[in-house]
Amino acid sequence: MKTGSRVLALLLCLCLIGTVLAGCSTPAPDSPAGAPAVREPTPEPTPRQPDAAELYAEGANRLREAELLCADYSIVQEISLPDYTAEEPGPLMTLTETTERHAQYQGLGSDSLVAVVKDELTMGRDTKTTQLLTYADGIEYVDLKGALYCSEVRQADFLAGQLPLLLLDASLYGSLTSEEAEGGYTLRFDAPDAAEAWALPQEAELLEAAGTALVSPDGALTEAAYSLRYRFGGLTVSTRYEGRFQIPEALDLTGSVPQSVKPYESLDDPTAPLTVMRARTILRHAKVCSAVFNGNFYTQAAGYSVRYYDTLNAIDRVSDMLIHEENNISAVDYSSMQSYSYKYEMRLESGKMTMEYDDGETEETSMYTAEARKNVSSFLTDYFPFSTDLKDAESKDVGAYRLISFSGGDDYGLRVKDLVCESLFSAEPTILDDHAESYLTKSLTGFLAVEQVSGIPTALNLSYAGIHTIEGQPCSLDMELNLALSLYTNDAAKGILDEPLDGPEPEQKPTPVFYRVDDEEGNTLYLLGTIHIGDDRTACLPQVIYDAFDAADALAVEFDDENFEESLDQDEELRELLLQSFYYTDGTTIQNHVDSDVYKAAMDLVKVTGNYTDTAENMKPYLWGNAIEQFYLAQGRKLSSDKGVDVRLMRMAREAEKEILDVESGQFQVSMLGGYTDPVQEMLLAEMTEIPRSEYLSGSYELYEAWCLGDEAALIERLAAMSEEERAELDEDELAIYDEYHQKMEVERNANMVEKAREFLQSGKTVFCAVGLAHLLGEGGMVEALRAAGYTVTLIDTH
Repeated sequence: MKTGSRVLALLLCLCLIGTVLAGCSTPAPDSPAGAPAVREPTPEPTPRQPDAAELYAEGANRLREAELLCADYSIVQEISLPDYTAEEPGPLMTLTETTERHAQYQGLGSDSLVAVVKDELTMGRDTKTTQLLTYADGIEYVDLKGALYCSEVRQADFLAGQLPLLLLDASLYGSLTSEEAEGGYTLRFDAPDAAEAWALPQEAELLEAAGTALVSPDGALTEAAYSLRYRFGGLTVSTRYEGRFQIPEALDLTGSVPQSVKPYESLDDPTAPLTVMRARTILRHAKVCSAVFNGNFYTQAAGYSVRYYDTLNAIDRVSDMLIHEENNISAVDYSSMQSYSYKYEMRLESGKMTMEYDDGETEETSMYTAEARKNVSSFLTDYFPFSTDLKDAESKDVGAYRLISFSGGDDYGLRVKDLVCESLFSAEPTILDDHAESYLTKSLTGFLAVEQVSGIPTALNLSYAGIHTIEGQPCSLDMELNLALSLYTNDAAKGILDEPLDGPEPEQKPTPVFYRVDDEEGNTLYLLGTIHIGDDRTACLPQVIYDAFDAADALAVEFDDENFEESLDQDEELRELLLQSFYYTDGTTIQNHVDSDVYKAAMDLVKVTGNYTDTAENMKPYLWGNAIEQFYLAQGRKLSSDKGVDVRLMRMAREAEKEILDVESGQFQVSMLGGYTDPVQEMLLAEMTEIPRSEYLSGSYELYEAWCLGDEAALIERLAAMSEEERAELDEDELAIYDEYHQKMEVERNANMVEKAREFLQSGKTVFCAVGLAHLLGEGGMVEALRAAGYTVTLIDTH
């Protein structure tokens, strides 16, 4: 018998013994004659605490079975981002959006649902708007602050886009308790195994979640609340949902349904206008932004075109506005076939604006912060649509992003026309209108890319064609524009400040692998394995590394990118090499070189990243993949190439006037990366389209943390080439593609780097060599090869 059974049997025996003893006890003395019998008072029964699960199930079933329902929701979302506006980064800044929703449903559980949903939204501190949704007979009507849209939507899809009837799924929670409260019972949901599926977006990492519900004394579920916190890319998001429910005795919503769709613009995606409004609001109030404006403008009437390539970086601090803008302008006069170009650079700090022109002239003037903010806002939003501008819109999910394609209405066309004329005829922007008998917007299409959770825009693209009729002749006015946006990332700080914007000294400092190489003649070479991304920790290396750096005569890196960029400006042959390596110049495009499915998936991501320009189709796959990779890292808002160890060391070497040597050269890397065969380039691009952003970022973070720990054995294992088991999973063609890539990227480069290390040792100089970690460790790495060649290679303790 098990112990529990034995205890139960013993308890039963004790109960029987107690009964027997009670029956055999000494009888009480007789009561006096005539005295009433004394009875013990009967105790009041203790009320049974209701079962929490039963309470919730009963209340939930009532709501599920209700035909009529009124619900009031309050939704507060707070998004935390790095605060680059602070003088010393460290704290977070928050983007907040609040929605107060009043929803009424008639015909729930039937095929004839009628719903009226009114949202009052507050974006940021003071931007408010109202949206009214009405659904009936398979049509969703949207009234967004007076802009009217409608769309055919299946009833199930409409309800899926609403907050669920029940905010809480009781099956997810490991703890469900109840306690009496005024007005019924309060239920608490804790220890969830997973987040509510409707509340946690894909690629998000759940941090915490909990919920509560209120059940009235008669068993009705009257209130529910759900809160969760999660990471999404580089964002930390906290959201709280509160719902109050009432089942009315009667409700007739049919009078609220529009009688005709004629006043409503038909959209494939009725949620697009609000997404556009949200993106525009975020952009208009952005405190940290980096933007690239690439626009081509052409006027047939005047016979010339102008191209603008502008970059803007801005940080709006409480005390000061920092701006760095570079403008590159080129034009062609088709009547004379003459062309010209010029560029200028503008910096604003402490209210002083400095303009530097390519001819060497410099101007200085003052600009108030309010004026600077207005100029930045205009740069970012002049071409941006209002929600009322959409004539048609459809959306698709692209991983962690949403891509909205749209066409613009007549008012939008007129506004764009005026902006195009300002860009072409800055001195007389109305000249075409003054001479034209009429104007017509022929077409205006574009797309907008936003991050799914935050609504932060990442790209705007417009294609515009208008016609002025002048002296009876139609004259075209055309524009192609692409605006790449990076908000609340390190890019803006990188574009403004000479050094990375670092926060307080980190508690955990890195201890990377670091080696000393000695030859028989007493010459020394230091080897530091780098990773080309980093955070504040890369500014706090162990002192033994800084001592070796100070003692070295020269710094050697894979290649000095700053020197390479200067060479590009002066070397025509080098520019031609870059063009041939990264662009197709034989009349073909990327579509001729990669699988169509890979192309389509990559094109969506190229649009999202803001790299969809008139030259995108001529880029080789490597450039597309690299653009996606760099975009993901920037959007992660955690690691930055500007804080990579090699970049910091080069900055230190220039400050110390220390010689910088190339282990490889910029020419070599350009030729290698652009010289991969089509199958290899397609493989690399396909990998970037298939890997979710979250997976790419987590892998990058894990590798960086491993670099910081500096465990040599663990790093060798992590960086090992493909195992035999992994190779066996590939077919013959896939294996050949991988081997080609591995041979060029690692085997051949490692061998060349070993020879370069021998040259450094033979030079008699003490060289501090910093190259990618993958080139140092493992089979064929520099450490193993130099030891095999007879050099003494010592792992230096950096802990």
